[in-house]
Amino acid sequence: VEQVLESARKAKAAGSTRFCMGAAGKNPHERDMPYLEQMVQGVKAMGLEACMTLGTLSESQAQRLANAGLDYYNHNLDTSPEFYGNIITTRTYQERLDTLEKVRDAGIKVCSGGIVGLGETVKD
Repeated sequence: VEQVLESARKAKAAGSTRFCMGAAGKNPHERDMPYLEQMVQGVKAMGLEACMTLGTLSESQAQRLANAGLDYYNHNLDTSPEFYGNIITTRTYQERLDTLEKVRDAGIKVCSGGIVGLGETVKD
């Protein structure tokens, strides 16, 4: 936690107004939630907006992050539903949509992006 907060302090000193924290993996483990909440609270205490990208979330995880003060959650859709299976195999398109819904329902703003130029059609 302290290493993350030290990075946030440096970002704030350099003029940042938002600090985004990310972790690789399909979803956060429950045992890590207290640490993630501490990170959000620490970033918010510095006067920064807090953003995270952690993969798929359960309703309770989204609510816990919201209660900790998380402002934004980044969860990319990557491509269209029709082309999705050609590039992503770790989770379904619906799982991504479900996570975005849980995040919004918890009151967290959503950031989402995509990848273009992978062979999708104009319609995609």
